[in-house]
Amino acid sequence: MEQSRTPSVLSVFRYKEKDIMKHTLIAAVAALAGISFSVGATAQTRMQPNPMQQNRMQHSRIQQGVRSGELNRSEARYLRQQNRYIDRMKRYYMQDGRYTMQERRNIRMREQRLNRRIYQMKHHYPQR
Repeated sequence: MEQSRTPSVLSVFRYKEKDIMKHTLIAAVAALAGISFSVGATAQTRMQPNPMQQNRMQHSRIQQGVRSGELNRSEARYLRQQNRYIDRMKRYYMQDGRYTMQERRNIRMREQRLNRRIYQMKHHYPQR
């Protein structure tokens, strides 16, 4: 008796079932990988400070120092002047629509310097 070379309906169904399961597994892994990458990117962007938010934080630190008596009027005036200078730099750098890495570095350095200066003046460290 000769065997037929055509596959039975049951074997074709099993093949398709395995194929569907494999494609479903691949899609699930791809979706999970996409979600994990997007969550990582979101967390990374949240850690970078917003330049305007940094300015508001510095301004509120200066105001708090004046209210608490840690800063006198001339110290507060000096710190506000430095803060305004950084704002002018940001506006100048943003004229072309974006910050270059060198501009970002310059702004970050000046903001960090101002933060240290606010701390020093509030705690009355001697000037260097």
